Amino acid sequence: MNKRKKKKSKQSINKLTVAQHRNEFFCKIQHICNVVGDSRVFSLIPSKDLDRMYKMRIRAIKIVIAEGHHVSPEVLKEIKQAALYMLKEPQIPTITEKLEITLYDYFSAGIILTNYLDIIKNSINPVEKEIFKGLSKIHDYDDTIYKAWDIFHNYLGLESLFLSDLSSHIYWFKYSKKPQIHENFFVCSYVELYSHQPEKIQVNFEGNKRTAFRVGWGFSKLATGMKWSIIKSENFNLKNSIPGLPLEVYVQTHALQRLSERLDCILKGILHLHIYLSFENIKSCKDKFGNTLIEYWVSNYKLGYFVVDISEGKAIIRTFLFLTNNGTPEGEKLKEITGLEKLDKKYLTIDKLSTFLSPDIYNNENLKKIFVKAGCGSLFDIDNKSSGLPDSLKNKHSIAMMIEQYLGLNINSQ
Repeated sequence: MNKRKKKKSKQSINKLTVAQHRNEFFCKIQHICNVVGDSRVFSLIPSKDLDRMYKMRIRAIKIVIAEGHHVSPEVLKEIKQAALYMLKEPQIPTITEKLEITLYDYFSAGIILTNYLDIIKNSINPVEKEIFKGLSKIHDYDDTIYKAWDIFHNYLGLESLFLSDLSSHIYWFKYSKKPQIHENFFVCSYVELYSHQPEKIQVNFEGNKRTAFRVGWGFSKLATGMKWSIIKSENFNLKNSIPGLPLEVYVQTHALQRLSERLDCILKGILHLHIYLSFENIKSCKDKFGNTLIEYWVSNYKLGYFVVDISEGKAIIRTFLFLTNNGTPEGEKLKEITGLEKLDKKYLTIDKLSTFLSPDIYNNENLKKIFVKAGCGSLFDIDNKSSGLPDSLKNKHSIAMMIEQYLGLNINSQ
């Protein structure tokens, strides 16, 4: 009869866990030694020094919600999962372009190894001199930790950008470039997550109540928190404004919807950030009815205009017009060249950015000349990879042929 196996005690399980953790830590140290030195270096490090390194170990990252700020458990979980993925991404170089170590390994073990090298750098012990010589690449690169922090915090900034939405919450991070003690542990990258729910108001437009949200953004790298859009009405000849009075900027829900519909292949967070940036570097004009149009740019690409009004002492973004839409200078020029009206543009889907990123129309030189002549050349300049264009949109079937057929002889007469 087989003897029943004894159930492992909690103490023995803890010992096993600690042993596994130690081995994992030493494997990280060995991997770094192999990358920056050679396979012999790790074997030269005395066991007592490895034990000391293990006792000095630090946590790679700690993300907490800033005091007084609200972040849902779902968002916090998503950010933590994204952060862990970014830390363990194997293709991130943290020392030189040729020496690749994950940020996680560098934060949790590489910094400890660098500190150890600081201790032995002036040693006359032959073994320690050989260890230091073999790992000098990691020690001599003084800005390694700052480069690693910048890489990681830039990724965190992107994650907060992707989660942000002017109609819901804006997120940003605050961090310091030095390890900190938290809950009796050294943490290499201690990150506080901040959030803000933009002010929501009701505005009257043509007798109807419309919801609008205040335009601003939270910036992680500068750790300045929320910055708000303010404009001076006299600079743009806005109707119903008082000269010299600074105006807070609000965007109607309708404008946000049109922005997402017409720039249908750019992530919402990127779109909303560039609302703020477009009002930081304002370029404006008037349409044929005297309405104020504020140019909307994403990076170096002009993609359309906001129609802006004054209501109750605030600048209100009423709607968003894509570059080809009737009412914009470019849209009116396109209408003049082709005769296309609003419904024609909608039918041909040339009122959306995704159409212009389709290789089918991008590679059609005849059509391209028409849009460039109308002032819409920037629509062809956006990189497909950076736009987040889905494959289904990249492979639109024969949209160029349909536009050619729709225009008829017009296309050959330009």
